[in-house]
Amino acid sequence: MTTSGEDIDGRRAARAPEFAANAAFDWTVPMGDSIELGLNGNIQYSGSYFTNEDSISDLKQDSYVSIDGSISVGDPEGKWKLSLVGVNLTDEIWINTSGGRPFLEPGVGDDLVVTQNRGRQVFVEAAFKF
Repeated sequence: MTTSGEDIDGRRAARAPEFAANAAFDWTVPMGDSIELGLNGNIQYSGSYFTNEDSISDLKQDSYVSIDGSISVGDPEGKWKLSLVGVNLTDEIWINTSGGRPFLEPGVGDDLVVTQNRGRQVFVEAAFKF
């Protein structure tokens, strides 16, 4: 039963796609005695899901794919590493959660407040171990 009194018994829970998958790799190769090259990647798939648990007709997020990856150079013993990192390289925007507008009674108005992921991000990362 929702806050508005609607029976959603049998409906899939919020943020629970029927199918989700993730695959990743991490590969390093020596480039001499004092430096190594690293590559890694991650791909995730999410099936569609409801973004809220307030009604039988809640907002439904479509399925999506997101890809992350990085390339790095560094010390083979891990003393330092410099990486170029890309997150959500497909620049896919999806809704995590949704809900009614704050300060309104349940069932009043049809506006939704949503939270979503960040778009594509590319940055440089430097790591040092002392």
